[in-house]
Amino acid sequence: MNRWLYDEQTPHPGRQTKLLGSLIFVYLLAAEFDDAALHSRQLHKLGTKHNNRYIKAWSSYLQGLIHYYWNDLDGATRHFDKAVSDRYILHTAGAIDSLVGLALTSQALGQPDNAASALSLLLDYAQGTNFPASMTIARSCQARLSLMQGDLESAIHWLEMADLATADQPPDPGVMFFWLEVPHITQCRILLAQGSEASLQEAEEKLIVYGKTNETQNNAHQLIDILLLQSLVYQKQSRTEKALATVARAITLAEPGGILRPFLDLGPEMGGLLARLSQRGVAPAY
Repeated sequence: MNRWLYDEQTPHPGRQTKLLGSLIFVYLLAAEFDDAALHSRQLHKLGTKHNNRYIKAWSSYLQGLIHYYWNDLDGATRHFDKAVSDRYILHTAGAIDSLVGLALTSQALGQPDNAASALSLLLDYAQGTNFPASMTIARSCQARLSLMQGDLESAIHWLEMADLATADQPPDPGVMFFWLEVPHITQCRILLAQGSEASLQEAEEKLIVYGKTNETQNNAHQLIDILLLQSLVYQKQSRTEKALATVARAITLAEPGGILRPFLDLGPEMGGLLARLSQRGVAPAY
């Protein structure tokens, strides 16, 4: 794709857009965020050159996603804001995830009122799509925000009402892709937070299935989140060495792209595992 994109002196704009988009998707799935960011900026320049708001909205979403994972929350807010302002131009899935990103970023910044405003926009937009999957994602994000704000009861209520795949039925690959909000993964976050023997066992079973699915698809991006959640399940089950080995594997995938946010989102328990790995000489600078 790089050869096709750069060997032609004057590639057709439509072809150039598709090639850039494809490269960005490949780099994101591979968790190669530096390359994804470079090509996302090029995509934005292309959209600006041809005054194409659709392309610019996509590039804003993609840059918001990247900056969120880098834990550049101000940058993420700036890019997500631009994407959200063009949500009726942007592809529906990108618009939904931009709104999710804005809500999560606001919460990470300690701005629950802004997170609530973004969530309200998300719910309204999802309702307007008349597409059940959009509403499932919006409600999942709502549950995730409840969990982040310490409202486990509301998160569990969503979990009890959600109609998601069982442990032996992994979701369609497109459900995970590189999206910020994946209801199946949020389901596991809540099961982990419940912390009972049964909920931990259920979370482990689901995460193993999802992990294998993403490995088969070479989706390192989602695999990082899955591995980190698995590690906390193992830690709560007093399987500390397995927890440490699983975090170490996630670090191997995340470090080249400078990915930070999935670790930070999991709080002090993850911090304790990272401290122990650092003491053992595992990526201490990272």
